Amino acid sequence: MGVQLLDKTRKINKLLHNNSSSKVVFNDICEVLTEILNSNVLVISKKGKVLGGSKCEGVPYITELIEREIGKHVDDMLNERLLSILSTKENVNLQTLGFSEEAVKGYQAIITPIDIAGERLGTLFIYKKDKVYEIDGNADKILIYMEACKFPHDIYYTSNSSYFYMPLGRIIEREGLTTKVWNHLKKNGGYGDFISLIKAYDYMNNKKMCKRLFIRFFQYCEFLVYDEAHYEINTEQ
Repeated sequence: MGVQLLDKTRKINKLLHNNSSSKVVFNDICEVLTEILNSNVLVISKKGKVLGGSKCEGVPYITELIEREIGKHVDDMLNERLLSILSTKENVNLQTLGFSEEAVKGYQAIITPIDIAGERLGTLFIYKKDKVYEIDGNADKILIYMEACKFPHDIYYTSNSSYFYMPLGRIIEREGLTTKVWNHLKKNGGYGDFISLIKAYDYMNNKKMCKRLFIRFFQYCEFLVYDEAHYEINTEQ
């Protein structure tokens, strides 16, 4: 399962960097997410236009307020409520978004904002029926996805890596800074692991640990500067 998931997430990264046909890219990304999450997936623009989608076998479409055809628009009030969601929410009560109880009975959803460079561009609307999303049980899958994105390596930094400190914080908050997480950061980090850990603990509102990490990072930088200056002095003599 791990290898298959890694292949799928690499496919997503490849698609994210292929701008030859945005419509095809959105559909392909949705299909990969459908494979991973066993869900129906929609990409909705900031203006409520359906940009891409895919259907999971055995998951009926929700036919109220949303459209499944590319180019059509979802309900205006629904889109406003989606845009008000500023971070990923799992197992969302769809009635709070304006759906009737009859239309969404048994459904669970993940709502994910699409942000690039601080600008809200749209929303990922992911849903399935009669099963809940067990996001908190997927630490291994999240680490595999981070591995595929080379997070937090600064040389291979990708546009979607800037928000990975959030799931990293959730993993640490739930399981602690395990050997598995630490080994991932060492393998893919460089100095970026310090920055990512500081952001993750800040996301957890753990200011004490943020301060400790910043001091350690400052000491590390100070050591590198001192070591380089010391080397230059010795070579000049």
